[in-house]
Amino acid sequence: MWLGSTAQHAVRAVLYITEHGTDAPVRVDEIAAALDAPRNYLSKTLHQLVRAGVLRSVRGPNGGFQLVDAPHALSVARIVAPFLPAQQTPCLMGRPSCGGANPCAAHHRWRSVADGVVAFFEQTSAAQLLADDTAPRAVRHTAGKVRSKSRSKSRSKSTNKTAGKVRSKSKGKTMSQTTSKGTSKATSTAATSSTRHSARPGKRARAKRTATQHPK
Repeated sequence: MWLGSTAQHAVRAVLYITEHGTDAPVRVDEIAAALDAPRNYLSKTLHQLVRAGVLRSVRGPNGGFQLVDAPHALSVARIVAPFLPAQQTPCLMGRPSCGGANPCAAHHRWRSVADGVVAFFEQTSAAQLLADDTAPRAVRHTAGKVRSKSRSKSRSKSTNKTAGKVRSKSKGKTMSQTTSKGTSKATSTAATSSTRHSARPGKRARAKRTATQHPK
């Protein structure tokens, strides 16, 4: 039994409806978005399942698709049956007819494999597939949370590091400005002192000249 892409999409769509369509029908747009499948293509697939009695279609603004039977009573074989070719699986050796009195070299070995696949589809329900898929999805959900926390911590460290650099630059600028102001003030004080000292000899010289011109 070979499963084409349409049969695979049918199984995935039914599992999605099984999980999300318990309380209300699931719209085809939602299913197409979840499966990343073309809407029109998926709509045709779902209506084939409706004709096969696997799904029911509900019309109206709140309409969509729901299971007809309980998930534990719905076998995978019923889901894929509408999409299987009418003829049997072709011979692996390319013979037009194979089996019975005229088997090919691979017939008997392949027959046991094919019978096992058929048994798996017939004995496995939608509920079992969904239950087996729950653990991996839970692990992915937990891993997503861990990655989210890790990214948050990384962003926090980066922000703190950037803030530290900004504070360091700000302190450096403040110290530089303070040093510059101190140097400027010292230069200004030295210049004032020099001017005062240079002015004093001039006063002494004028006083001496005055004394010379007007002796007592």
